Amino acid sequence: MKIRLFRAVAIAFVFCTILFTPLDSVFAATVKSNNVDTTKKAAQEVVKDTGAKKQFGKNDNGNQLIDSAKVKASQKLNNLAEKADSSENVTPTEKRFLDNLQDKS
Repeated sequence: MKIRLFRAVAIAFVFCTILFTPLDSVFAATVKSNNVDTTKKAAQEVVKDTGAKKQFGKNDNGNQLIDSAKVKASQKLNNLAEKADSSENVTPTEKRFLDNLQDKS
């Protein structure tokens, strides 16, 4: 009796594992590519002229700081996109940022 019950549970477990495993990997790949694409798009958007120089760049130093900040932000976003695209582990904070970025797009 116990062997039949154990066998039934084992078969159900194996069946569920086979049934759901491929779907998880497909969904993970889709989410991963969406996050990477969104992050790369954000890296391109951050360097566009938004009029910040008119508001904050009243002198050469302000313009230089704005340009430097745009370049640095773009580099960080590109690095994060590459990290998410590769097999490197993304930290929980970076994952949360990627998820929030995906929600905003």
